[in-house]
Amino acid sequence: MRLQLTVARVFAGVLAGLVMASPNAHARGPGEIATRVDRYEDGWIKVTKGGLRGSAKATKQTTVSAQYNIDVLSGATPVLVTDVVSTATSFVETRHDAAFDAKHELSTTASVNATGRVSTESDFRSFGLSLGGQVELMKRHATAAITFSAGSHRAWRKGDTSNAADSATFGLAVSWAHLLNADTELTVLAETRYASCAAHLGCDANPYRYVPTFTAAHGWVAVTERHPDKRGRGAVGLRLRRYLGGGFGLHVGARGYRDSWQMTGYTLDSTVAHDSFGGRLVLRANARWSQQSAASFYRSRYVTTSDSTAAWRTADREVTGLQALYLGASGAWTVGKVGPFGAVAISARLRRMDFTYPDYSPMPKRDAWLVGGGVDAAF
Repeated sequence: MRLQLTVARVFAGVLAGLVMASPNAHARGPGEIATRVDRYEDGWIKVTKGGLRGSAKATKQTTVSAQYNIDVLSGATPVLVTDVVSTATSFVETRHDAAFDAKHELSTTASVNATGRVSTESDFRSFGLSLGGQVELMKRHATAAITFSAGSHRAWRKGDTSNAADSATFGLAVSWAHLLNADTELTVLAETRYASCAAHLGCDANPYRYVPTFTAAHGWVAVTERHPDKRGRGAVGLRLRRYLGGGFGLHVGARGYRDSWQMTGYTLDSTVAHDSFGGRLVLRANARWSQQSAASFYRSRYVTTSDSTAAWRTADREVTGLQALYLGASGAWTVGKVGPFGAVAISARLRRMDFTYPDYSPMPKRDAWLVGGGVDAAF
């Protein structure tokens, strides 16, 4: 705890220095410092996540932000022999993650941004850089937005960069938001993403995961997970927001996607929000249901009649068939001015998650809870 407080003080001091380093800092607009703490448990894994983020105006058109996160993971992961769980290995892992972002407004309707991120854990290091931008075309009752992004990411084992896993991603999203009347807004979304990844692992593969595979020469052996090194995805969606009166608002949405791994998914979500005490207290209740099909290369058992293993193999339950239900509630209370901060808000959230994996025999069902909270302070 003492170390975390020290990190928080250093972070706040650096951010304050960024704000005060240029003249007329207060004239450029407000900044913000936010903290978050979350706890996740699903019966196998426990994750405690703490984070600190700050943003401030560097110039009239440029906003800079920085964040630091620490994840402490503990629990047990299943060890697979053939297609059943034989034992579970216990572990404790700490991951540190830091990011820096700069956003520059070219005009009232166009902006560009750059983000750098570094992550460290016991035996892996990673670095990522992404560039993006957004252009809005506004009319009286409608706004069309085009968002694009490109990123590069590298991960490697500590002390060994010869087998680094490199990946590149590209994304394009188009949205059309139409104000149907004073209380209702309808948004149509369409996006596409493409990733090119390291050939020896593939996209979204995990070097920690081993896949039991049967070969004619060696019988059952455990080999490193390997996914295809290209992945493309297209998605479309609708979102409706409506003010119901009496401080109540409704948000409903639907989304569908299809990717080059022949995965198809659907999501339905809804949120009801209510504000009171002049907007100082905001309460939300939300529900989300999703379903997806398994990747084309997923098998419950990988068996080959040759001496070599399957070209693509996975032990990732997230690319199998999946049904998920999320139920959650959150609240935020704006305290008001506290010391040097113009506004301070305290928030809390609770979420229940139920996952069903009909194709994944080692763990056909998983239930999880997430509880957390945070403090946001503007200056």
